Amino acid sequence: MSRYKVTRHTIVQTEDDPCRHNWPLKVTVEAIVAGADPNVFVYHIGEDIHGTGIRQGDTFSNVASKQDMDVIPVGEPIVLEDAIQSKDRAIPYYRTNTVELDCYNVDEAERIWRIIQHDITSLVREYTAWDNLNNGQQETILI
Repeated sequence: MSRYKVTRHTIVQTEDDPCRHNWPLKVTVEAIVAGADPNVFVYHIGEDIHGTGIRQGDTFSNVASKQDMDVIPVGEPIVLEDAIQSKDRAIPYYRTNTVELDCYNVDEAERIWRIIQHDITSLVREYTAWDNLNNGQQETILI
């Protein structure tokens, strides 16, 4: 059963622009099943620049697993009040429904697109297995 609509946004190479230096790739996810969380892309937060509270570029980490979906927050990461001084964070990751990457060439962009599709399909299979487990046979014993 489909849970998500996954859309790839790319540019098209033209004859007058044969030597691009990078290939932007943007992928967005929308839920098509009620209750499905489309925030499947995990990011690691960037380092605070000299204690200013301004982060240097967050880094895309991975497509979430079911466990990631249960543990990693959506949007901003969870930061402990006293952790700002020590640079320790409770969870230095967050999830969002969009990933934007600069690829070296069109082949790399295509390869990454296939990997993202595979990983999101794996996530959907994890949810399906979990749903099947919850709807499966139960056995209760008294000890």
